[in-house]
Amino acid sequence: MRYILPLGMLTLLFACQPINTQVVHNYPEADSEGAKVLLERCSSCHAAPLPSTHSAKVWPSVLNRMQDRMVTKSYNRLTPIEQRLLLDYLQKHANAVETL
Repeated sequence: MRYILPLGMLTLLFACQPINTQVVHNYPEADSEGAKVLLERCSSCHAAPLPSTHSAKVWPSVLNRMQDRMVTKSYNRLTPIEQRLLLDYLQKHANAVETL
């Protein structure tokens, strides 16, 4: 009977902890400037995708679409330098197979 209160308190303590829903991936060249832009800017709305999610040919249109969404959500667009670093990084590590 004397263990019920401490057990109940522990249950409440752990139940109130935030759940870590962040997806952790191993990004290629994770210390590169392009990877840093990807992880800092893209993850403000969603989990940052792996570069292999799309082919090098598809990444420019995906990046443009995301830039448009940033504007509709009142986020700052990527600077030209950030955009170049990100696109170079994504295309360098892109999927070799054409995707849609």
